[in-house]
Amino acid sequence: MQSEREAGRLKAPVLIICPTSLLGNWQQEAERFTPDLRVLQVYGSKRAHLFENLTDYDLLVTTYPLIVRDIAVYQRFEIQFGRA
Repeated sequence: MQSEREAGRLKAPVLIICPTSLLGNWQQEAERFTPDLRVLQVYGSKRAHLFENLTDYDLLVTTYPLIVRDIAVYQRFEIQFGRA
């Protein structure tokens, strides 16, 4: 994803859907290996305000249970989907 962004091919945020237990790992690994990517962890009961700025990020990380609830929100945006 970092190289795609550097090459100018990353035009929309990439949505990573992972198990809840790996949410923190994705955040830490992104900070460690791709510090230039803007990462947003979309999690928690007060996440609704985060949806206003999704396109300001390169990488969005959420969980399997939450994607079921929030899929309609993501479908309103141009987002590339990934899966962990």
